Amino acid sequence: MKKNFFAVVFFALSVFLGGNVMAGENNSSEAKNVSNTKTVIEGKVVDKNTLETLAGVKIMLNGQKVYTDLDGRFTISTFPTGKARLKASLISYEEQDVEIDLSTSNSLQIKLAQH
Repeated sequence: MKKNFFAVVFFALSVFLGGNVMAGENNSSEAKNVSNTKTVIEGKVVDKNTLETLAGVKIMLNGQKVYTDLDGRFTISTFPTGKARLKASLISYEEQDVEIDLSTSNSLQIKLAQH
């Protein structure tokens, strides 16, 4: 009975460890294919009607979140992956959803409209 138990435990450990070793090999080969160059997205958020800059606007891109500074400016870094959706939101303004191409230079001006 003890021999069977140890055989089952040994088999389970070898499968578990073998799977992790193979997964580690796959991850390292995938990591070699990914570019290490980051794309920097810069922009400015203004009120659509008055063109005044808006501070404290939440900018979301690929799971990252930043806020605009007192001059309405923001900077966010990401790895280029083609096209992405950037969301800008602020209380009492309509949320803006902008599609951007991460492989090109990105300097944006976003105009938010009040509700």
